[in-house]
Amino acid sequence: MRSTSSRLCGVVIGVYILLCSLVSAQSTYEVLDNTPFETRVRGIAGVIAVDSSGVRNANQLRWRTQYAIRDAEWRLRRTRPRVVHFLRRYGFWRGKRIGIDMLAVAVEPRSKRILTTSSLSAPARAKRVFGTGKVEFEFIGFRKEVAESLRNWLNSAMPTLIEVYGNPVSTPPGSTRKVKIILDTTLDALDGGVYSPSTDEIRISNFEGRNFDYFNLVHHVLHAFRGPLVLSYPAWEEGMARAAAIIATKKLLPKFDPSDPMDGDPLFLMPLYDLLNQPPLGNPLFIPPSGYQTMAFWRYGMSAAAWLKVAVEDEGFFRKFNETYYSRYNERASTPLSGNVPALKYIASRIVKQVEGMDFYDWYRRQWVLDTSVRSGFKLYVFNVPLEIGVLIAICYYRTTPDGNEIPLNALAQLIYSNDMSDDLYAEEGNEAEIFFGDGFIAPQFFNIGGPNLIRIDIAVEGMRTVVYFPYNVRGEINKENPIFGGLVGADSGQVVVKGDGVSESVNVSRGVFAITSGVDLNGLRKFTIEHTPLGGITMTEHRNMCFGFYVLMLNGRASVVTVEKVFKRGWHLFGVPVIPIKTDEADILGIPKEKLLLAHWQPNLVGVSRYEVYPNISTPMHPGVGYWLLLDSDYKVTVQGTPTPADEPFEIPLLGGFNQLANPFPFPISVNDFMVVYKDGEPLSLQTASQMGYIDPNVWIWTQEEGYKRATTIEPWSGFWVRSLQPVGVWLIIPPVRAKSNGR
Repeated sequence: MRSTSSRLCGVVIGVYILLCSLVSAQSTYEVLDNTPFETRVRGIAGVIAVDSSGVRNANQLRWRTQYAIRDAEWRLRRTRPRVVHFLRRYGFWRGKRIGIDMLAVAVEPRSKRILTTSSLSAPARAKRVFGTGKVEFEFIGFRKEVAESLRNWLNSAMPTLIEVYGNPVSTPPGSTRKVKIILDTTLDALDGGVYSPSTDEIRISNFEGRNFDYFNLVHHVLHAFRGPLVLSYPAWEEGMARAAAIIATKKLLPKFDPSDPMDGDPLFLMPLYDLLNQPPLGNPLFIPPSGYQTMAFWRYGMSAAAWLKVAVEDEGFFRKFNETYYSRYNERASTPLSGNVPALKYIASRIVKQVEGMDFYDWYRRQWVLDTSVRSGFKLYVFNVPLEIGVLIAICYYRTTPDGNEIPLNALAQLIYSNDMSDDLYAEEGNEAEIFFGDGFIAPQFFNIGGPNLIRIDIAVEGMRTVVYFPYNVRGEINKENPIFGGLVGADSGQVVVKGDGVSESVNVSRGVFAITSGVDLNGLRKFTIEHTPLGGITMTEHRNMCFGFYVLMLNGRASVVTVEKVFKRGWHLFGVPVIPIKTDEADILGIPKEKLLLAHWQPNLVGVSRYEVYPNISTPMHPGVGYWLLLDSDYKVTVQGTPTPADEPFEIPLLGGFNQLANPFPFPISVNDFMVVYKDGEPLSLQTASQMGYIDPNVWIWTQEEGYKRATTIEPWSGFWVRSLQPVGVWLIIPPVRAKSNGR
């Protein structure tokens, strides 16, 4: 019965995907470079595509745009995610609307430049000169008194919007654009509305005068400020507009609280940022052609939160960014600035040199939602909301195709709950969550487990595994949360000190959790320094930017720090580090000047000509088990400070399909004969047996300057190696913490 149901689900999903694919319009963008965190495109990604073929006048363009919006609305209604009902049931979303919105864009087929009603005139088509000017608003479909009230409010709000976002774009410079704001009650799936830079029209589904309505309108108006110069990626355009709208709306309506589940921004995720910053967030698209929408909810919220963290460093960031962006924009450039992430990052880094205590570039590549590259393959993402004695868990399981589309999958998730006193905690809700059309849900609660403690939740889906942590019993009452609470992973006790914004609060860590119950006000943009010390361990300092509501602070404790050294000869090295570094930037870790570091890591799931990530754009943190190519122009002694790799348990490495660049995680030689392989939830197998089962190539390859590539029997500390997985997902390499015998060399 179960297999029949699964087959039926697969057919339904296939029909949905086919429908969505058949009605998709011409592509609005062309990928020029898929380097992680450094992508470049021509055109606009992740928008409602308006068919521009044969369009000759403004009326045709408006009609085509309206048709494309209707079509997108129809498709998204039919793939509406179940997560909406789940989170509303448990009170995470309480308002009438979620606020999902999109841009609707027509582009010139070859150049991918945005086609606008003004550019259809012959003089403008030849060359457009952009600058700043003014905008006026025309309201359509509203009652007369509502339209007049909104017009007056926007006019009075204009100085604040300009203060936050800078002057609106106009062509020619100094002119006034007329932006239409249309009440479109047919929008439901797109209940946040649609802005089209092609027609300069904003469509909103409703306006009742609530704080959310004003925030939503402001965020669309800020899209319209950029107009034909909207940025090419939702992570930049949508994220910035939402973040700036939160700041502007708070200035205009002081009682606006984006974290309010009734009347704030339903997609405000800053309080959960530490929990939700996971690799699957990365994608050039927020809503893919398949219509799978759930990941979009998290991407909207996390992109806004990321840019809010930047704005904490300089509240004028968005205005300064736009002023520089407009002044440097060249529509005829081979890679337009709007889609040139390296150039956009440079502009941002000149305004804000550091974010959360890190160099802007280093910080940027740690924020997964800002990765606009495509990484194909199976993905597992876990959205989780800690309550007082329970946790809301929404599991997203899907496959990313080489063009960035996301195909939702069916599966069964297995969960294990554990803490410092039990390896298998009981939850009445059970240990399984059925995943249908990419989404699975469970809301376990825990009773009689001895008060506040840190619960570890291991989640496995079809051989993929991830871990989330639940700081139990430290949140406080709903809507009266402790301002900062969380967990110290790897330490049962210790101390956490939070400093900044004129406060210094110290709390003890007990059973891995802590809570600051007073003395901290997050009703604004706040910047904090956090010092955390496990009992008998090393004090580490981190930085967090926060704003509004509360913040779940997740920290990693370090019981000890050691210094390890290795002398590398001039030339190439296949290597890895045998400790967990205390620093994040690879140049700082290795003690090599940034301008001299030549470092690369192979990512088998990258799409494009090269699958190497090259410093300073390596997304995988430098940790034990990760292999790299290092090129030195002279002999060099590398000194690394870090926490020793735990030697009381096997080291597990998930493998992607194809070759994986790995490294010895331990400070002693290891034998290939000791390697084990696990496929999905099966039993550990030897390399040879796993090879016979078709899971992995039995050969392990090392490389040295003297001999080049050769099959390995022993892998020395600091040495890298290659293994090839024969399955796209679900294969794990298990390395026991056993020193290789001398005769194994």
